[in-house]
Amino acid sequence: MKKIGLLCLALVLALGALGVGYAHWTDTVYINQAVETGTVAWEFAGFPGQADPGNDPNWFWDLEDIGGGILQDKDVASTIVAYEIGEHPHVLNVTIYNAYPYYYNHISYYVHYYGSIPGKIMEAVVKIDGEVVAVFDADTSPYAYLDFNDDGVPDMQMHWGNKPYFGLQLHYCDTYDHSFAILILQPAPQDATLEFTIEYTVVQWNLY
Repeated sequence: MKKIGLLCLALVLALGALGVGYAHWTDTVYINQAVETGTVAWEFAGFPGQADPGNDPNWFWDLEDIGGGILQDKDVASTIVAYEIGEHPHVLNVTIYNAYPYYYNHISYYVHYYGSIPGKIMEAVVKIDGEVVAVFDADTSPYAYLDFNDDGVPDMQMHWGNKPYFGLQLHYCDTYDHSFAILILQPAPQDATLEFTIEYTVVQWNLY
């Protein structure tokens, strides 16, 4: 019993020492801080509507040939450019009505940047029925061929005229005039409305 008593006394003393070790005053300081992130934001702007309000321009050679454009005395085909519905449109819709071989058009519009973080245009993506058919960037050819009826033969040639804008740093309220040219080719289907869309990929300046 004496040994048990000594053991209990030792345990009490040990617990007492432990209690003294933890009996310190404490205080906690809380720091609340808000971090506000920036934005990468842009939109298509300007020149919506009919892209060729007058007589049809024709181009009787490949778009790579300089000086092939001739203005005709007939207003036959028409190209309608419209933006997606929304406050800041990101999709450019192009519709060509009553087109024929060698019908040519030059389509221009503005890209307006309003993000708080500087941005850069990485690429322009061309789609038919939601499928990617061409991508333009700083390293690709400025020329592309589109096949609208999936017969393996190109129906239209595109020339992208704004390759220097890929990688150009954009700041708040910067606005630049962009454009591209289209040429209807001989294999284009008759009695068809040709439609395609253009979308841009814009990234923050340091991720280009």
